[in-house]
Amino acid sequence: MEFTERALKIRRLDDAEVSSFSTLFVSSTVIVGTLCALIPVCLKHQTPDCISAAIVGFALLIGGPVAFRLRYFSIFLTSLDAWLGYALFRLCDLQPKITLPSWLQTIQIALLYGSLVIRGVTMASDIFSRVGSSARITLARSVPWSCFVGALLGYYSHPPNAIALHILWMFSFLLIALAMAFKVRMAIAIFFSMVMYTAFGGGRALLAEPITIAHQIALVTIGGWLFTKPLLLLFDVCTNALQRRMVIFKLSRWSYNILFVGNILAVVLFGVAQTMAVLKQREMIVAISIFAPIGLLWLFLYWLYFRSLWSLSSPLEPFDRQTCVEQKLRIYTDKQFDPVAFMAPVVCILFTISLAGINWSTHDLLSALSFAILSTIELTVAHFMHTLFKGFDNCIAFGLITPNASQVQVDESGHLLAAELAKFFHQRAIHIDDVSFHPEGIDILNVRQRLEHFFESVTESGRAYDTYFLYYHGPMAPETGEWTLTDGNLVMDELLSLWMEHRATDRCRLFILLDSDNGASWSYKIQAYTGRQAIGIQSYAVKGEANSRRASIGYFTHLWLEFNANERCGDFGNTPFTPLFGQSLPGYCFIRAPRLPRYEAKTVFSDLFAFLYLSIMSPLEQLFTLCWGSCMAYIPPAVFDTNQGFKFLTNSQQ
Repeated sequence: MEFTERALKIRRLDDAEVSSFSTLFVSSTVIVGTLCALIPVCLKHQTPDCISAAIVGFALLIGGPVAFRLRYFSIFLTSLDAWLGYALFRLCDLQPKITLPSWLQTIQIALLYGSLVIRGVTMASDIFSRVGSSARITLARSVPWSCFVGALLGYYSHPPNAIALHILWMFSFLLIALAMAFKVRMAIAIFFSMVMYTAFGGGRALLAEPITIAHQIALVTIGGWLFTKPLLLLFDVCTNALQRRMVIFKLSRWSYNILFVGNILAVVLFGVAQTMAVLKQREMIVAISIFAPIGLLWLFLYWLYFRSLWSLSSPLEPFDRQTCVEQKLRIYTDKQFDPVAFMAPVVCILFTISLAGINWSTHDLLSALSFAILSTIELTVAHFMHTLFKGFDNCIAFGLITPNASQVQVDESGHLLAAELAKFFHQRAIHIDDVSFHPEGIDILNVRQRLEHFFESVTESGRAYDTYFLYYHGPMAPETGEWTLTDGNLVMDELLSLWMEHRATDRCRLFILLDSDNGASWSYKIQAYTGRQAIGIQSYAVKGEANSRRASIGYFTHLWLEFNANERCGDFGNTPFTPLFGQSLPGYCFIRAPRLPRYEAKTVFSDLFAFLYLSIMSPLEQLFTLCWGSCMAYIPPAVFDTNQGFKFLTNSQQ
């Protein structure tokens, strides 16, 4: 099986289908990373439990391919999680007692935390890939409960003085991994928050350890950059930004809303830790006089914060019951949502740091862990609030459908294809310029006029659309890929010149979907395009053994629509097509100039804050995108997510 086909496999809950390649890769990385941290501890202490854990780790590493060959997926993954929890617990208990060179500690903990990041990413991808599909999301199979069982086993074998601290330590690792699974930029925010916390003195109790908490978070960040991004780009295909937010902010079932319930518990934990720290102050009256008003204001801000989360979740419904969820969200946020939903988590994290600074002299490990957990959740929510509205880019679509020469010209098939495309665009709140079927063909002058009208389309406010989606189904020349019309051909350079004529100065994206047997040349030619325009072209190549009778009107389009509706696994191995995708700019996503959403311009303060935030983060985001652009040139992702509700399938062998 080709690498692309293996990367496009998705785990199904019903029949427990697992991609052997991706799962073995993740499992082996987790085992190797944990063993690299466990073996030095075994050499130092030489305890039977550590030696046994190392032997079990090597057995899992060797027996992994055998287990997958015999299709014992669930047993192997459960054993892996249990072993990981046990080894992690023993490392948390024994690692501070050993002295290792700084370079060895850096490599050891980077590999260990990197493996935990991978485990968190696979857990998040396993949950989020089922949103909108027929598979059912259940915490019983998605969350690695056996990892915590292994940790409890390690406790009962060698009980430490404070089991709660070790469990919180593991929980903070998983939270950081989940945060980085959504966006790598979150890892940078977490790192800087921990640096600020250490500067205030919150990590005072940890400075005596071989590695401080700031160093550990920095290593987690490094591990996230090394492991998280490639896994998400290669293996996470049934996830888009809107579906992730629906899972996070959905309150119909409290057990599924990990972020909301976890945030409440983290606030309670942090409040208890800070209250205990105040009671340990020598000058208690002075400390309480300062702590009490700030604490009351902190609680009031969290009350606003949780109300904003609740109000945001109210318009969200399950994906299968919501026909146009993104359009309703836009209407809701434009009319009712207040900037407090975006500003509240940012202000809360500032007051949380202030509370930590008041009790800097009496902070212990419980305070440090509670701050790490709470700040991770707060920064995650702040990132969601920002991307939720900044990511609501507008899109317009235009479709041109004509029958190929080898196809039977049946009006019903063409009109049905046009209706399905229009329904697809409507469900994703994409404006439609025109989607029509021309059974007798169309002349080149008419096509030029329609394209000019499409490229000139603007929003109600007079601005250009962020994304222009062009669909073409019809005959194309075998060698050059020119659109074969009734009285001439339309070449690719002419279409790009029309685009440049109308949108050369705008930072807009143009996506083209070609459903034609000879459209592969467009995907290859666009990669050699030297302009700074963001253009992506999805086409396909017909396999040599393909049956021509199966290539009916819109057959590839139907497969593409089903893939975007998450009704298929995305495997095109049993179809006569090999998907191809070419883009003019390198990288996983195109760089676009930041724009302030309408909700951020309601007050002077919110407008100023949004401007400063975008001014600071945009250069960093562009730098990271350029770095990943060069990486993606060698390891292209399996799926290009446009953040508009639809995705394109790439070919990793290009």
